[in-house]
Amino acid sequence: MDMFFSLLLPNVQEAVSNYYSDYLTISPLVYPYQIKILKMERTNGYRGFIFLVTLEVTPVVGPHNPVGRDQLTFSITPGEVKLKKFKHMETYELPPNWQDIIKKRK
Repeated sequence: MDMFFSLLLPNVQEAVSNYYSDYLTISPLVYPYQIKILKMERTNGYRGFIFLVTLEVTPVVGPHNPVGRDQLTFSITPGEVKLKKFKHMETYELPPNWQDIIKKRK
């Protein structure tokens, strides 16, 4: 699992960075140990190599301050990983000394 998470981490990080760029002035990080597999399925039957993987992640800023909880679904084929769905599940309040990274709403 550690190797799988390490290979998928750049795609997870890109999706998280894209989502939170609308809300935060810095990009939160996702560490491999903050990824949980919710579902893995082979989409084209026995011995097929097209997979759908749904993950739950908890991005953090600074000294591991969680900013939210998100579900990401990826389609994985030989040589390609595509984000199919990004669902923000929950927003966590940041500590007072991290409030300045929240973008002001217009």
